[in-house]
Amino acid sequence: MIDPGREELKHSFFEHSKAAQTGNSSSHFLLLFYAVESGLKACILKSYRKIKISQIKEEDIKTHDLALLADKLRWRIEAMTFRLQSGSARSIGDAHQAWRYGVSIDGDDEIKVIEWLKGLQKKIKEEI
Repeated sequence: MIDPGREELKHSFFEHSKAAQTGNSSSHFLLLFYAVESGLKACILKSYRKIKISQIKEEDIKTHDLALLADKLRWRIEAMTFRLQSGSARSIGDAHQAWRYGVSIDGDDEIKVIEWLKGLQKKIKEEI
């Protein structure tokens, strides 16, 4: 397992955020998701006064569930769910899989997910 530190996660947040701004495809949305995930984890390390991911209990940080990560920071955020075009309801933690594997998210829901991610991204920029 790779054991990134807070500074590496911060760097990842800013680099992925920058790259995500350059387009409007599922690849760009995937980078936005990973930027937010890295940023949340950097904020958790800061909050817990730790340097490396391995210093945090696994269940507190090793997840793609962004709502759960935000909850670890006691951030009040609205839960995010979305529908795939097939109609299947999913939690935010599944968005990166949909984009990574080319599974279509319902158009209106995809816009909501992206805006939700951008809202978290903004908060991370203030806290990181």
